[in-house]
Amino acid sequence: RFYHVAWSEDAPLYGPWLERKGSFEVSVTDWERSPSPEGDFVNSWSKEKFSQKRIIKFKFRRTTHLYIGPPIAGVTQTQYLMKEGDDRCVVMMTVEMDGIPYSDSFAVEVRWSARRVNQNDIAVDAGVFVRFTKSNMFAGKIKSGTLKETSPIHLDLFEVIKSALASDEKGGEIESPEAESNEETKATAAKEEEEEEVKTPTRVEPAAKVETPARVERPARVEIPASVKPPPPAEGEFQRLVSVFFSLTRTQQLLLAFVVLYIATKAIFPAKDPRADAIDDL
Repeated sequence: RFYHVAWSEDAPLYGPWLERKGSFEVSVTDWERSPSPEGDFVNSWSKEKFSQKRIIKFKFRRTTHLYIGPPIAGVTQTQYLMKEGDDRCVVMMTVEMDGIPYSDSFAVEVRWSARRVNQNDIAVDAGVFVRFTKSNMFAGKIKSGTLKETSPIHLDLFEVIKSALASDEKGGEIESPEAESNEETKATAAKEEEEEEVKTPTRVEPAAKVETPARVERPARVEIPASVKPPPPAEGEFQRLVSVFFSLTRTQQLLLAFVVLYIATKAIFPAKDPRADAIDDL
């Protein structure tokens, strides 16, 4: 049932869930099935063979900016799936991003493993790993930022699958997130219509006369705390320089760093004047 509800797409779950989380331009292909029972689709990182494979593409708005880049990122997920009867189901996801600096130097590997426990229960293990394909001076920030963004997403997906399993167990149809959203919209509209039905009173009392004060006190001056005052111009200028630096290509960044290092070396260790030795000899 875990495979049927969460991954088979008999009732679409993954695509509608992505859209409900704020992703857009979502594209989910059908599962490609291997003719071989052992599986012909090999995950390049784990080297495991899988019997099913599909590609998912979407865009999302990033919630953290621990490493500099645009607020919107494109994502391509290659999902692999294998089943071992009704006792085990494994899903691997290779997640690649584009549109952010150094996105060609890393990928995110996600693994879901569900196994049967007793007769009617299952245990699900999930993990996220940031795999670097090239050396990167910002590896630490990329790893922490990626884990911070992706971990809550997979926890939410787990809760959605649990709810879908509970709905299926009751014998009803599995409702997609879009169906749930439509039901909530209808309920809200009905409630608003009930609130609009307000009885008109038989007699309206005139409003009491309000005396206008002869003199309006001027409000006291409010001092803005230093903690909320706008940052000094130097700080904003530094942020702009950092953004310009990361917009350059890798070659341009290295060349600029070499020029800065050369100028700094000249300033700290100026060339010695040969005439000074002649004066000392005299």
